[in-house]
Amino acid sequence: MWTPRWLRTADTAMWTRTDPRVLDILYRARAAELPMVLLSNAPTHLSDVLDATDWRRELMTDALYSARLGLCKPHPAAYEHALAATGVTDPGRVLFVDDREDNCRAAAELGLRTLRYTGQLADLEQQLRRPLQQPLFLTRMPPHPLTTPTQDIRARH
Repeated sequence: MWTPRWLRTADTAMWTRTDPRVLDILYRARAAELPMVLLSNAPTHLSDVLDATDWRRELMTDALYSARLGLCKPHPAAYEHALAATGVTDPGRVLFVDDREDNCRAAAELGLRTLRYTGQLADLEQQLRRPLQQPLFLTRMPPHPLTTPTQDIRARH
């Protein structure tokens, strides 16, 4: 399906803006050697852009995209692929953070701990502080809070 260039550019800009406060939290978690995996329902063009960002290369130990996996969240296999990417066999050691209830519910059904992220930085910090020796699983970086009303971050640890 053909998409006008202006629409693709606007869409890409919207999904690649990040909240610097969230990045700060994630960089601190990464400094504590907390592995992070990105799981995103991004289409091919957006996954290429995300892979080229500094935060993706510096923070994420791996990145999985629905366009490349051939399946989307909340399909259980998406979470299973991401779990395998962390090397963690016990899903109870993984924190999944997302702004969508259906994605959190699907992750919880597989035994992952979940945090429905609503933009409250303290909630994210508190969850990441608990056992920092476990991997973090992210699905999509949240956009900057002033640019879009919903923020979507999925983290697993």
